[in-house]
Amino acid sequence: MKNNIKKLLDNKVWVNEFGEEKKGISINKFANDLDMYYKTAFALVKREDLSDTKMGTLQKVAEYLEVNVEELYK
Repeated sequence: MKNNIKKLLDNKVWVNEFGEEKKGISINKFANDLDMYYKTAFALVKREDLSDTKMGTLQKVAEYLEVNVEELYK
């Protein structure tokens, strides 16, 4: 299950607090938005394989990115 989270974060379009449209989400923003330690988020984004990742974590990330769980590991 090859990790696709980094690519999804890089391509995600979002609106900041000033109403400006931005492309790409940093690992720091990702961690803060998901109430996750930076070290944990960094490891999740950078790992090559998601096969050992808990389904609950995958679901939380998929909801955040507004994608199906399957898209996290293309």
